[in-house]
Amino acid sequence: MQWKINQEESGKRLDILLRDRLPHLGRAGVKRLLVSKAIKVDGKFPLKSWLLRAEQLVEVDDGLIGLSPQLAESTLEKALLIVQETSNLLVLNKPAGLASVSLKGSATPSVAQWLSRHYPQMTNIGYGPLEAGLIHRLDTYTSGLILAAKTPEAFKTLTAALKNHHLEKTYLALTTQVPTQASGTICTSLDARGKGRVQVGPSRSDSSFVSAYKTLGSVTAYQGDYALHLIEVKAHAAYRHQVRAHLANLGAPLLGDTLYGGQEYELAPRHALACTEVKFSGELENIFQLQVQADLASDLAGLGDFASLLAR
Repeated sequence: MQWKINQEESGKRLDILLRDRLPHLGRAGVKRLLVSKAIKVDGKFPLKSWLLRAEQLVEVDDGLIGLSPQLAESTLEKALLIVQETSNLLVLNKPAGLASVSLKGSATPSVAQWLSRHYPQMTNIGYGPLEAGLIHRLDTYTSGLILAAKTPEAFKTLTAALKNHHLEKTYLALTTQVPTQASGTICTSLDARGKGRVQVGPSRSDSSFVSAYKTLGSVTAYQGDYALHLIEVKAHAAYRHQVRAHLANLGAPLLGDTLYGGQEYELAPRHALACTEVKFSGELENIFQLQVQADLASDLAGLGDFASLLAR
């Protein structure tokens, strides 16, 4: 489907125009089209906040217009990859846009729902009946490695490792603002606040909320004249929104993370964060040491030439 912007539509925001043109999709449906890069304006992937001009060409992927929310998210569920599997655990690579856990009573596809369907013995393992052995979660729009236990014994061992800081996760983040210090450790507390945010507060003695970061370098974005800074962050517990809130507190919010002041871009609301390594040192049947790595997600890797920065 494609059309040219007429005079009456000129000056409207793209997301509002799409809701007018495709009312059956609603706000959530329009967001899915933007996240999945199913919309182009004059051949470019737009931000939802773009103000349109007369004669601009809008193109929409016909194959995604009719998808229900459940079906659209099911396509993401199919993109889950098993990176490593043993008799005790699974390491999966989660795409951005797929929830880790479905809300109670919801049929929304998620990693936990996929695990329950393919590994029914995991259904009652975990922090709750809906979590299917998951040791940790990733935010819906964060991609990368997620770890799940296949047995109650493995769950007990891995959650103890998480609590005792023997399970380390490494994240790669893209920002448009570089931290004042090129590297350092953040030990500030995190407390839940309204509208899904967490509040960064003074350091706590228990050091539960520790993020060690290092700026790997900068490149020029392919689709803009701004610099993208690649930051490596290591965390153990990785409490809800920890990496996002800590980087924002450093003055370097994630690209696309508008909740914490990040710059919008063509993949929004996908924020530019991926978990690329999970490392566990301890004793578990058939495993003495676990270290799994994944490449930077292709959608983020396509924003600039990061190969030289990651090779260092």
